[in-house]
Parts: sequence; C-alpha cells; structure tokens
Amino acid sequence: MSFPMLRLRGEIGLLFALMINSLGIVLMLHSNGGITPVASFPYAVYEVWPVLSLGSWNFAFQCALVLLLMVLRKRIVPAYLCSFLFSFLFGRFVDFHNAWVNGIPQTLPLNLLCYFAGYLLLAFGVSVSNLSAMPILPTDLFPRDAAGIFRIPYRRFKVCYDICCVVFAMALLLGFSGGIGGIGVGTVFAAFTMGAVVSPMMRRLEKHVRFVSVFSKRAASV
Repeated sequence: MSFPMLRLRGEIGLLFALMINSLGIVLMLHSNGGITPVASFPYAVYEVWPVLSLGSWNFAFQCALVLLLMVLRKRIVPAYLCSFLFSFLFGRFVDFHNAWVNGIPQTLPLNLLCYFAGYLLLAFGVSVSNLSAMPILPTDLFPRDAAGIFRIPYRRFKVCYDICCVVFAMALLLGFSGGIGGIGVGTVFAAFTMGAVVSPMMRRLEKHVRFVSVFSKRAASV
C-alpha cells in the first residue's frame, strides 16, 4: 500500500530535530551507558574545564566545526553562518533538558530506557535535520558536507567522525582527570552503529516526507 508524499516545513522540522537531538544527548549521558559520540568531546572539555555549561561548550564545539568546513571549502558559505544561531539554540536546549532529566531516578531499567530512548531520538533527529532543507546543526552538517568534499560515502565518514570524537574525548579526559567520566560502552556502541542506523532511516523518510523551506525555494530559483 502506497502513501501520499507528506510535505512539511523545513523550519518546523529543524526545530523539532534540535529539541529531540538535545534530549537524546542528555538521556544517553544520564543513563550512565555513555554520552553520544558527537557530544563526547565538548562533554570532555566541560568535565576538564567547567567554566562554561555543557550547552555552552557544545555551542563552542559546533562553531569550530562550521569554521573548519569553511576552511575546507576555502570560502565563506552564507548558509553555514545560520548554523551558528541553531548551535546557540541547541546549547540552550541541552541545558534545559539537563535540568529536568537529572531528576530521573538512577535504576538499571530506567537507565536502559534512557539510553535506548536517547539513541533512537538522536538517530531520528539527525535524519530529520539532514532532510529538512535547512542549514543544519554543525555536528550533523560537518559529516554530511565533509563526506561530499572528500568524496567518501556518508555512512563510512560518519562512523570515522564519531570514532575520532570519542578517541579525542577519551584522550583529553585521561590526560587531565585520569578517568573517562561519561564515556562508556554506549558511547563506543553508538560510534560504530549510529551512521548505519541514520542512513536507512533517512532513505525511508525520503520516501514519505518532503521538507520545503525558504532555503530550498532560494536554491530552486538560482
């Protein structure tokens, strides 16, 4: 049975993705199973230098990713600049969710529920943001566009990118605090599997949902 293509606003899709991605990260961290790979490095910096909130360090990390992408492209990309705003909103959402999720009791069943709920929310959020026809979060934008720049399949680049984030985070934590904190088995599991989950999820969404935004209209008129 075929279903008609659903048309949604990309602006709403991206806002939804920001909310569930930030919630997914906080839930995974709270589960004690391990924070998501893309948030592992700003988390490590936060643990070593807690002069800023976790959300603020996420914002700083994402700004660095945007600047690196423009260096790789050797030009300023206006759409990338919009990502700075979305990064700021994402950081505020992280701090908001962190405030209430910390009230969830720490029991094994609830920890498992938090981890897998966070994992699935994050995978779905990344898929929606990649298809939203909007300038997306740098943590999602970087692997998508860098894979195109280096002509590497997204799935393969995403896995390598996640693993690099985890390795650098562990090195920072071990070097300055002697432990690995919130980086656990779940972090490693997500690093090796998230790309493999996001790719088919995106393909399935593309068959049923089409996002349109002011940016997609501008691109069509050029």
